[in-house]
Amino acid sequence: MYQFGITQADKDFADSVFRLNMYFKIERKSFLQYSWKCLTKARMFLAELYYDAVSSKGDAAFWEGKKIEKEIA
Repeated sequence: MYQFGITQADKDFADSVFRLNMYFKIERKSFLQYSWKCLTKARMFLAELYYDAVSSKGDAAFWEGKKIEKEIA
């Protein structure tokens, strides 16, 4: 989704979708493999760390090749 966004709000939305996709994937995995349910909390924690890294350090990847215009508040 980073390639289509042009504003900071688009980046924030893409990051949120990324987080939700990780959560859905973890929930599905724990549902399908009952024996691994004990790892769900650890997976969620790691997904949150990964999301934090992407959302805070992903600015360079998002803005690469785009014309940056200052938004008027």
